[in-house]
Amino acid sequence: MSEITGSPEPEDPLAPLWKKAYEAERNGDMPGILFIWKALAERGVWQLLARIGELYERGATGVEPNVEQAIYWYRKAVFECDDPIGHLGLGRAYYTGIGLQQNFQEAQSHFKKAHTLGLPDAAVYLGLMFSRGHGVVRDLGQAETYFRFAADQSYFVAFYLLANIAFKRGNLIRAARLFLRGWSLARRILRTEPSDSRLLLGINWSKNWLNEPD
Repeated sequence: MSEITGSPEPEDPLAPLWKKAYEAERNGDMPGILFIWKALAERGVWQLLARIGELYERGATGVEPNVEQAIYWYRKAVFECDDPIGHLGLGRAYYTGIGLQQNFQEAQSHFKKAHTLGLPDAAVYLGLMFSRGHGVVRDLGQAETYFRFAADQSYFVAFYLLANIAFKRGNLIRAARLFLRGWSLARRILRTEPSDSRLLLGINWSKNWLNEPD
C-alpha cells in the first residue's frame, strides 16, 4: 500500500457565511446579503468593502440608499486595499457634490486611479470632465479618447456621448449611427443582463449627469 502524504485541506472558516450569502442572494434577501457581506468584510474579505458601498449607493429592496454609508465603505475600500471601485465611488461623490463637497480635482484624481486599474466606468466620467470642462480645459478630442475606451468595453452610454460630440460637430450621420449602436446595445444588455452595472452607471447620484453643455 502506498503511503499517503500530505494532509487534507483545512476547511474554510468563512464557508458558513458564504453559504448564507448565497442563500440570501437566491432568496432575494438584500438586507440579509448586506448583513453577511459586512460580517465577511470584518473578517478580511476586502473585495466586499466597495460592493457594500455600491449597495448603499444604489439601494435595493429592503435597503434604503444611504450616501454617508456608501462613502464610508468606499473610503475603507480605498484606504485599506486601493480598490478601483472604491476610487470610482469617491470620484463620483466629489464630481456630483452628493455626499461630499464638490471638488473636480479630487474627482479627477480618483477617476484616473480607477481608470488606471481598469474600470471603463471611470473613462466615462473622465470623458465627461473633458467634454464639459469640469476642472480641466475643455477638450472634445480627449473626451472622445475616453469615451471610445468605454465604448470598446460595451458601455452603451459612451456611444450616446460620442454621438453627442458628433452632433455638435455637424456630423449628423455619424451621430445617428453611434446613437443607434448605443440604443441597440442597451436593449440587449437590458434583455439578457438586467442587473448589469452598465445599466446603473451613476443613476442614483445624479439623474441629469449625462446632460451636456452647449
